[in-house]
Amino acid sequence: MTASPPPVLPDDRLASGIARVALHYRGRFSAETIQRLAIDSYERIAVVRGIRDEIDAHITELLASLPST
Repeated sequence: MTASPPPVLPDDRLASGIARVALHYRGRFSAETIQRLAIDSYERIAVVRGIRDEIDAHITELLASLPST
């Protein structure tokens, strides 16, 4: 069985943060586990951020459609 290639991280800071956490928890958690957890968290935050951006856009559109007073 061949190992899958490491995922492409969206930010060098995320990669260095994962490396620091992996070093801190070496012997308790594998680096792969920490990487998967960090990437999953990052992806969940990105989804929430996208939803918030969409809501903000709708609110802006609604406010723009209100008659001026």
